[in-house]
Amino acid sequence: MGSQINKLSKKTWLVTGAAGFIGSHIVEQLLRVGQKVVGLDNFSSGNEKNLENVKQNVGFHYSNFSLVKGDIRSKEICDKVTESVDFVLHQAAYVSVQGSIDNPELTHEVNVNGFQNILHAAKKNNVKRFIFASSSAVKVFESNDDSLVSRQTSPYALSKYMNEKMAETYSSTYNIKTIGLRYFNVYGPRQSLESEYSAVIPSWYKKILNRESPQVFGDGLSTRDFCFVADIARANILAALCDLHMDMHKVYEIATGESKTILQLYDFYRNNFPSSSLAPRPEFVAKREGEIRHSVANIDPAKKDLGYLPKYRIEDGLSATVKWFSENY
Repeated sequence: MGSQINKLSKKTWLVTGAAGFIGSHIVEQLLRVGQKVVGLDNFSSGNEKNLENVKQNVGFHYSNFSLVKGDIRSKEICDKVTESVDFVLHQAAYVSVQGSIDNPELTHEVNVNGFQNILHAAKKNNVKRFIFASSSAVKVFESNDDSLVSRQTSPYALSKYMNEKMAETYSSTYNIKTIGLRYFNVYGPRQSLESEYSAVIPSWYKKILNRESPQVFGDGLSTRDFCFVADIARANILAALCDLHMDMHKVYEIATGESKTILQLYDFYRNNFPSSSLAPRPEFVAKREGEIRHSVANIDPAKKDLGYLPKYRIEDGLSATVKWFSENY
């Protein structure tokens, strides 16, 4: 994890969405280095099995973890869980682009109103730093009268853009230090196969288990920056620990800094199955509404300010992911 994290004195951390895919990996990394962690989750998408997996992996360190079952849409809950906390790592959200198009009201309730609740509670309880999950979906530009203007292509992307602006406003108005981390395409162990809106890697695995052809939306030549979940978790901790004399509010892009086409990803994916014959050729279907064509992170600022460097190549990350899926499904 890096010497900065390994030498960390004991602090108290709140992880929202603690039973989720990314949240549970953050909890695990913190517990491994002797930190005290409070988790908040309403289990709308989080899974108790994720926390059971964490418990198995960290052993006696799990005694430093406490779980609050609650919802960020409750101001009272947010006030309670931020008491006596040093850092907040906010992951709880409604995370699907397509789901947000189908249900924009819920997206706003959770991602905007809920975000303000937890941010305001952190301010009220004098939390040292508020780290939150943003998204590469915020970073979409289009040409307008010979200039580039930002454009959000889904209610989900809009909600994350609003999070960044709200955090910036709270920082300048109330002097709370905030850092947004724009995740790109996160994958890894514990990613759900069950969601209607599963990300591409678990949805492919589910298709293959059912002897069906995995779907590729569009022509397969769209590019994405795929980042292993352990790197995302480490970035959150580094963001909380970086120089506290930095700007009150910053946003960083977190991924690998390298893009792959969807078809390249599928080739890597097939190579990680015991027999490539188990992974048939993909089925090409119409591209989804709200999807962007090309996406790659600029991680130079995160390298410079946070000391962030991705540790996992796509080959290594996919190998670990497919192995975990095969052992757990």
